[in-house]
Amino acid sequence: MIKLKSAVFFLFLSAFLSFQTASAELKLDYYGINDTVHEDSTVSHSITLQFSESVDNLNYQLDFPIFNLTAKSDFESDCSASTSNSHSIISCNFVGMTNTSNILTLRFDTKDSVTGKDSLKKFTVNYGVSLPVDRVFTIIRLPEKGILASLTPSESFSPPNGDILTDGRRIMVFWNLYNQSAGNSLQFSVDYTFSPEISGIPQNVMILILLAVVVTGVIAAGIYLRHGQEPITAVLNGDEKAIVGILEKEGGKALQKVLVKESGFSKAKVSRLVKSLKSRNIIDIEPVSGRENRVILKVKGIAASQ
Repeated sequence: MIKLKSAVFFLFLSAFLSFQTASAELKLDYYGINDTVHEDSTVSHSITLQFSESVDNLNYQLDFPIFNLTAKSDFESDCSASTSNSHSIISCNFVGMTNTSNILTLRFDTKDSVTGKDSLKKFTVNYGVSLPVDRVFTIIRLPEKGILASLTPSESFSPPNGDILTDGRRIMVFWNLYNQSAGNSLQFSVDYTFSPEISGIPQNVMILILLAVVVTGVIAAGIYLRHGQEPITAVLNGDEKAIVGILEKEGGKALQKVLVKESGFSKAKVSRLVKSLKSRNIIDIEPVSGRENRVILKVKGIAASQ
């Protein structure tokens, strides 16, 4: 096992979401955090928010500077960033958000967010939110050629209940959290190194050891969405699994009204689930008429692997 050096300095990156809305019961259905650490220690962040109901605007306060902000949503939105040397605020105004058009993705980059000395590096971030959240999915991707700092994987990241996987190029750590209360601290960190040898163990052997440790727990997570997004087996909640299961039973495609009938869910709920699955590239939607869609499953065998 690698001994973590005391020379590592902790940089506590934090972000906090706040909203303006007329509803006292607003919550987030989904809070997706996708951070990619690059070899030059810059980090690309992608934050996906799925709202339970309409909000007017969002203020995303970060205690570190960001650059290259982009925003994508399935409703009309206008987002901009105000950045200084020590912090940033992302402000968004929303128009036309509905119960089915309710997904916003923010992408931005940071630098000076990885700390460390010599070969040992640490990435630490804390994502907070002023609302309850049904589900939080966080994935941190190490740089190519980066490896976890300890032969005992859970000693390299926090919280220690994360899982690891690899696509052959990068090692990734991910967490699934449910039913988070407003104001919860969502702090995550990963220690990693570029050292070609660790305690005499070559890097390629180290990666094989890590894979052997986790293969039983993440074998199903080796299937990915296109474009390298979240592992499929990690992103489906119970209702989404029900929709995917129906599609698999129907041979990979079905009219949306069939999904309503077979699931027992309301039309609005099925529409919301379909929209969420499409945003993550799990399904396609094919218009059949002005009032009916055919839903097509893009990756088969998902429900059976759950």
